[in-house]
Amino acid sequence: MKPLIISLGNRYRCDDGVGPYTLDLLQLVLGESSDFIENVGDTSTLLDIWQHRDKVVLIDACYADDTTDTTDSSKIQPGQIFRLDGLNESLPADNPVSSNHAISIANAIELGKLLHQLPQSLTIYSISGNNFSQGEAISPPLLIAAQQLVSLISVELNTGNKACTSTP
Repeated sequence: MKPLIISLGNRYRCDDGVGPYTLDLLQLVLGESSDFIENVGDTSTLLDIWQHRDKVVLIDACYADDTTDTTDSSKIQPGQIFRLDGLNESLPADNPVSSNHAISIANAIELGKLLHQLPQSLTIYSISGNNFSQGEAISPPLLIAAQQLVSLISVELNTGNKACTSTP
């Protein structure tokens, strides 16, 4: 069975569009070797989408710290990439991978566990952003991160090895 790659996000909310943008790039690179679904952020539909799947990769945007102090390395900066094993690592609400959807990804996973509607493997990639206003302009650090994420996911899917996350 082909891997399924799902993007979450709204193309018309600036940095929130990095998921669909990355999905577009992955479709060009991976072609028919994977299945692709763009989800505008309705995480409640994930249960039906990913059940009975062997491998699912979920791509989403998360909030970066709203700061101008770039010397503080503990702050999450726009364009940072986070990777999480969605089935074996917990995803608390204050985790940087948390997004802005009505039902959090963490809640969708917990509901999937209760209903036995999870894929065999679920990898979550999140790119931090800070402009979620209306518009189509994705911040430059996120565009760079999307390109890096395409490489990471391509390697992971082609080799079966976990890709290392990186930051711009």
